[in-house]
Amino acid sequence: MREYTFDEIVELIRVDENTGEETKCRSYAEIASVRGSETYQAMTVGLKPELMIVLPDWFDDYHGEKRLIYSGNEYRVLRAYKTEDLRAELTVYRLRPGVSDSDTFL
Repeated sequence: MREYTFDEIVELIRVDENTGEETKCRSYAEIASVRGSETYQAMTVGLKPELMIVLPDWFDDYHGEKRLIYSGNEYRVLRAYKTEDLRAELTVYRLRPGVSDSDTFL
């Protein structure tokens, strides 16, 4: 099993469904490459996943957020996955001109 250092910081953006108010929560993260199979699946619907953001704990760090900021760039969560060791793996992409801002998860 891979050892993570969680030496990066991401800001997860939580949106209140009733008010639309945004709250940002910081979390430590590990930045990894996107798996090949996820890249091909996303490309079939016109998306290009760029990063895999790994958070230390599914329950403490991830609460269904669909957007995050990393290194000054805003990303959308394409897919969220809870690993066997209860980490959160978020496959994310940046919007490009002509690409829909979809909340679709693969």
